[in-house]
Amino acid sequence: MILVLAPGAGDGIQAAKAGILEIADLYVVNKADREGAEGVVRELRSMLGLGVSDSAGWSPEIVTTTATNGLGIPELVTAISNHRTWAIASGSRDLRVAHRAKTGLRRAVLTALSDQIELHSARIDELSAQVASGILSTDEAVSSILRELGISKH
Repeated sequence: MILVLAPGAGDGIQAAKAGILEIADLYVVNKADREGAEGVVRELRSMLGLGVSDSAGWSPEIVTTTATNGLGIPELVTAISNHRTWAIASGSRDLRVAHRAKTGLRRAVLTALSDQIELHSARIDELSAQVASGILSTDEAVSSILRELGISKH
């Protein structure tokens, strides 16, 4: 994954707060010709503790670019190529592809289930009223809905 940051946007701190710094393989500081770009690079280096590889052996690079004049684009292409070569050789690419497939499948299943639940919203309203009045427990209501959807709870 490539994370693109720009000076003056507060991106570095926001990225750290969001927890996405840990998952990027390559960091791009765009608008490198603007004031504050070197500060973003220093901040990234500090947050990343560059020189420390991840558990698979990859040390993320920081590349500075200026898209309007192409500055740093050849270095960015090289960094992407270097990561791709490493990812294939280390097996990391295959692991990520498998992880994305699994995550995508789970997301699709959850969406399909959510759609089915929406189709049964009247029944859910009925059961939630029974839960609220103490006629059913939440577990009993869940079991009832799952049974109606043809899904075994266990």
